[in-house]
Amino acid sequence: MRVFLVDDEFLQRALVKKTVDWNSLGMEICGEAEDGEEALKKILEEKPDILIMDINIPYMNGIEVSKKVKVIFPEIQVIILTAYGEFEYAQNAISLGVQEYLLKPVKLDAFKALFEKIIEICQEKEIEKKNRNDIIQAKEEAAQQKLSWNLLNYLESEELEEGTLNHWETLKNEFTSVVQ
Repeated sequence: MRVFLVDDEFLQRALVKKTVDWNSLGMEICGEAEDGEEALKKILEEKPDILIMDINIPYMNGIEVSKKVKVIFPEIQVIILTAYGEFEYAQNAISLGVQEYLLKPVKLDAFKALFEKIIEICQEKEIEKKNRNDIIQAKEEAAQQKLSWNLLNYLESEELEEGTLNHWETLKNEFTSVVQ
């Protein structure tokens, strides 16, 4: 899983990168940004699975970045990591589908537990996506088979010239053997 960090404080980004053993969680830091505009541009390029972001960042705040990112990548897991504990910020974040709203400083155990929870959520979403794709593929195959049978039945009902009829019987036999 790919993680992207957004915080205007270099030391805070460095702390998040160094505090967590990302490899042991099956994660990697794929990028970072220090302001909202830079973050949005890089997130579009990197397409991370998880976004860890402060609220109070230059040019475009974390809530606005979250809103725009969720429109483009609704499956992305957003974690707000901020020093701002005002209820309004938290309420806005939750309404945008932010996974978690954490106040700095965060205890390492709580951070690890959160990532384990997010890994589980992402795995469940991946299974759901695969199941949806399998269902869609099965429906498409069934529709294609039905269409082919309907075409065969239609062509059989039409009067065909002698040469066309022999060619048609060959095609029908080939098709029938493939479908069965």
